[in-house]
Amino acid sequence: RVQLNSVGKQVSQCVRGHAAGCAKYVAPAATKPSLPLVLAGRTAAAIRLLGPEVSKGDAPTPFAKRANDIFFPPEAVADFPVSMQISEKYEVVYMITKMGYVHMFDLSTGTLIYRNRISGETIFVTCFQDANEGVMMVNRKGQVLPLSIDETNIVPYTSTTTNN
Repeated sequence: RVQLNSVGKQVSQCVRGHAAGCAKYVAPAATKPSLPLVLAGRTAAAIRLLGPEVSKGDAPTPFAKRANDIFFPPEAVADFPVSMQISEKYEVVYMITKMGYVHMFDLSTGTLIYRNRISGETIFVTCFQDANEGVMMVNRKGQVLPLSIDETNIVPYTSTTTNN
């Protein structure tokens, strides 16, 4: 469970999830950012990526709440998210799992951009890297694993991979 706390409303709420992250998102035709909350959690049936809007911006169309199922390969059926980091610059959600998989999603649509196993060891800590809008991870063996977006290849890769 993830506990959410609203300072303004002085209220807290528990929601199902293993990892969560927030980011400022400026929708097309908006001047004020909205604040979507991205949650990832495992249920008995599936792992889902959810994206409700916590704070509304001034976009003509509000940020749409999404619920996307996340695919895991057969060898990772017991895997679950341990960290969620969000790049506001690239509008990309990095979801890192215990078994060393990285899933990258488009923030506005929840579309999977990239998925790969980057470590055969358990990932136990991650942090966002402001310098390159990427993620640093440390696995059980103490290996430091950096991950960032290659600006020269992201658009061609995304265009061919997601057909978008």
